[in-house]
Amino acid sequence: MIKCIQHRLIDVAVFTAEVWPLPEHGHTQYEITFVHKGRGYHRLNGITQPYEAGNLFLLGPSDVHVFDIHEETEFTIVKFIQIYLKGSGDTQVQTSWNRYIDGFLVHAIQKNPAITEPCFDRETMDSLMRLIGREWQKSQRETSELIFFLTHAVLSLIKNHLTVKGAETAGYQDKIAGILQYIHENIYQPDRIQISHLAQTFHLSETYLSEFFKTKTGVSLRDYVARYRLTLIENRLQYSSFSVKEIANELGFSDTAHLTKFFSKHREIAPTEYRKQRTA
Repeated sequence: MIKCIQHRLIDVAVFTAEVWPLPEHGHTQYEITFVHKGRGYHRLNGITQPYEAGNLFLLGPSDVHVFDIHEETEFTIVKFIQIYLKGSGDTQVQTSWNRYIDGFLVHAIQKNPAITEPCFDRETMDSLMRLIGREWQKSQRETSELIFFLTHAVLSLIKNHLTVKGAETAGYQDKIAGILQYIHENIYQPDRIQISHLAQTFHLSETYLSEFFKTKTGVSLRDYVARYRLTLIENRLQYSSFSVKEIANELGFSDTAHLTKFFSKHREIAPTEYRKQRTA
């Protein structure tokens, strides 16, 4: 089975299809999929249900799904890793909202992966998702403030529909989703993403954790963490005004030289040169 791994904070796909472009697959990110028009069937974690225009699907990191399109369908898909909702670039949101979203996503995906009820505010959701799609096609920027706040508006609309209560206390019931979420939240503290600490936190042996993580994501834990740190560094270099020293401090590197060595090893270019090329 294909496993789609995303390291970008957010990605958006807007397309119309008569045949779904991928076989049944899993992924490591969250996805909000909205159907603007068309009909068919959606198979999620072995359960098949019909879909039509106005339906929305909220998927988590360990879900496996595929669409069986019966009538040409127009999709907007917003794909993001959870840390994106805490703010990207120079855009930050309040801690209370962050904590709410953390719990809300876990609850919504576990209890309500699909929203198909007629009472759902389909017109507003259709407009919001189209706005996100248009803005992404114009800018392709992970740090777009407009996309950031439109995404939060989408989640707020879902929240209002589901009338979720007590989401702030939702726990990590899905183990791989919990591990990925924990890594994303603690990437700034290297000691917390060591395999020994993760194994202790999730009550697993180090050997089992390593094998379990690779089986579920298709990459080793070490490689996943390294790729994610690289993505964050690239994001800061390209879209923020942080100095290399500030980025090193934020991401838990011992000093600027440590970050430079790490980045150069994986990208074969120094961070300062990378920034010059990307911002020229």
